[in-house]
Amino acid sequence: MRNVDMYDFLPSIEQTVVSFDSDLYMANVFTAQNNCTVRYIGLESAAANIDVEYSVYMLDSDAESPIDGLCIATDSEHFNYAGYHAVDIGKTFYIPKDMKYSIVVKATKDNKSDLYFSETFNPGEYPSDTPKDGSVDIYAKAVVNPGESFVGTSLTDSGSWTDWSDIIAKLRKLNKKMNNDNVEYDNFPIRSYPQTELFTILHFSDVDEGSTLTPGEKIRGTVYVENNSGTDFFKEDNLELNVTIGQSKTNYPIGKIKDLKAGEIKEFNYTYTVKGKDAAAGEVVSTVKVTWDGEELDYGALFDETLTFRIDVDYAPDSNPATGNELYSAVILAGVAAMIAAAAGKRR
Repeated sequence: MRNVDMYDFLPSIEQTVVSFDSDLYMANVFTAQNNCTVRYIGLESAAANIDVEYSVYMLDSDAESPIDGLCIATDSEHFNYAGYHAVDIGKTFYIPKDMKYSIVVKATKDNKSDLYFSETFNPGEYPSDTPKDGSVDIYAKAVVNPGESFVGTSLTDSGSWTDWSDIIAKLRKLNKKMNNDNVEYDNFPIRSYPQTELFTILHFSDVDEGSTLTPGEKIRGTVYVENNSGTDFFKEDNLELNVTIGQSKTNYPIGKIKDLKAGEIKEFNYTYTVKGKDAAAGEVVSTVKVTWDGEELDYGALFDETLTFRIDVDYAPDSNPATGNELYSAVILAGVAAMIAAAAGKRR
């Protein structure tokens, strides 16, 4: 299910553009409503032939600016025409529920940085509490909350950022002094299109990246599965969790996803014994899949990019290769999502 994170709801005929000679950045900060993936963002160009630079950040829990966190994507686009544009950021990122993330944008035209926002001029003779009785043809009220939109001059200095709601408050005071208390200002036209997956599946290993293994050694993996569907699964015996591991690329069942209640998490564990042909290839690849009646469910980039890890293996020709695969599974109910956060440092 694809959603839209946005704040720019104020109706207006066109965007207001304010140009600056120096670098100026706009940013919106969103909070993930569910465990989701993000690959597409929305940007608006108020004129033709605009160069746009964008960055996406996963923010720290104590972030005070839209750059206080990890930059997970950055790129640039040239828009030949004015209007709204959906942008593929080139990679799918998993963002857990309640995590804040930001989209930072710099729009440049004629060597100037442009600031975009909507503003509406309401009829001056009508106060803001005018009843909607048909006596007023046009009236709009914008709501810009603290922490939603920011303006900044640097991608490295978090102190260079100002909350857009603070700037609007100053504009309102200035307008009131000028007897022009009828202007409404909106958030920036920057959007995100998060997609809520049926499952959240996180894949971990007890082997650090870059470790050297020999045939016969074991790799122990853990898979957390959370039901994001909003409904309980009722003994879905045909819904199965599998792992494809090693050079044989054989699918091994590690558990059935049944009786998984809405929002509930289960933990699955497996062990694999490194074989000689894995060592000869120099890597072990482990990929988690979900099947329904034996048919793999297509999760696209979420599985391809998130649930595969590789390990360098030291190949010793005179060693005794392991004979066969040792693979077992155990299913343990994990009552709280904190288990995922605790293991996040080992995620692959």
